[in-house]
Amino acid sequence: MIQLFSAGTAAWLGKAGILLYHFYTITPLASVWTVLATLPVTGILILGLLKILVSWLLPTLGLVLAMILSLLADLFIWIVRAAAAVDFSSTLTGHVPLALVLLYYVLILFGAFVFLRRSALKRALCTGMALVLLGSLGIMKWQRTHRDHLSLTCLNVGHGQAVLVQLPGTANILFDAGSMDASDIGTQAVLPYLDYIGIDRLHAVILSHHDIDHINGVPEVVDRRRIGHVYADDPFLARADSAETARFLLEHLETEAVRVDRIPQPLPIGQTQIEAPWPPDDLATEQLEDNDAALVCLIEFAGRKVLLCSDIEKPAQQQIMSRYPGLKADVVIVPHHGSVRTLDSRFLSQLGARVLLCSCGRQDFNRGRVLGEPRPRSVNQIPESAAQESAPHMPQAELYLTARDGAVTVCINPDGVVETHTHKSRARDDSLVK
Repeated sequence: MIQLFSAGTAAWLGKAGILLYHFYTITPLASVWTVLATLPVTGILILGLLKILVSWLLPTLGLVLAMILSLLADLFIWIVRAAAAVDFSSTLTGHVPLALVLLYYVLILFGAFVFLRRSALKRALCTGMALVLLGSLGIMKWQRTHRDHLSLTCLNVGHGQAVLVQLPGTANILFDAGSMDASDIGTQAVLPYLDYIGIDRLHAVILSHHDIDHINGVPEVVDRRRIGHVYADDPFLARADSAETARFLLEHLETEAVRVDRIPQPLPIGQTQIEAPWPPDDLATEQLEDNDAALVCLIEFAGRKVLLCSDIEKPAQQQIMSRYPGLKADVVIVPHHGSVRTLDSRFLSQLGARVLLCSCGRQDFNRGRVLGEPRPRSVNQIPESAAQESAPHMPQAELYLTARDGAVTVCINPDGVVETHTHKSRARDDSLVK
């Protein structure tokens, strides 16, 4: 067992840097679990071969061996589940700079092959490099887990929506996860991004409505992440019986022992407050179309406001303007993926946003169905095609389209400063140019 542990540790040391760089995880107890799992695995291999040999001649003995094999298999399964249940058995660190990975392998090679006459000096150098590595990883993990700012990332999921909001403190909230362009968008886009930034737990998942391009990636996220709460509004819960997509999602969440609750009003989380101004409690939502009954969320932090409009169309936009004439927002997720056909010309003007985000697909982008296309990123007024009347002048705003700019992140600092950057990939740029 000592030899097995030593060999397992050596193998883990050799691959740890590669796994950390490519998969953003570190598994410090891998060698321990290998030793523990080897005991039942060895018994299964030996007794399994013996059972094959004796079953032809001694069937009764074969049955006895089969019972023992079953017990060993149950023991092996228990060990695997116990290993998976230990929080620090596998730690998600997020993206690690290549320089740290190279420093790690320099440490391994130095410790294995460099000879110094003064062994104390070699031990001191190895200890120093190890502390630098562990300290750097610990600092990165802490910074990614504990924040003093609000960060909102609108992922590039094509025609759909997946918005990750990292609140000040440690809470992370996912607003929808779906796409019309991919059936496994949770695996393709949402989970890889969560891995990249080192998020292994979501405080809440908030569902806007039951359209497939907003929720078909949620099951994959729930399967691979710890979820604190799942929230929805009354129309979502009321239409679960008639909407197949909502019913399927609720059944899957029930299988995973995750409840869907009505979103509290308001939903305070630390220094941040989340409200759902639409749909209001006094409105007969059964008379609304599915898109107009979608949940609209307002996030407030450091004197700034972020409005996530989901798929509301002109009727809902007009009622919101009537009910909340003083409503303003600094950052707006444009309704219905930025569609100019369902946008009331006055809605964005009244909000007076500084940053507009459109989670749109490439097809709508290429056909000019999205707000601001083919205009440059900085827009001054809404296109005339979106207007019921002549489009009024709109304050200067930065317009970002996920089909053009890739994923977009907006950061709001504690002093209220708003910063925006994109995650555009070269491959997507080339395909758009073609």
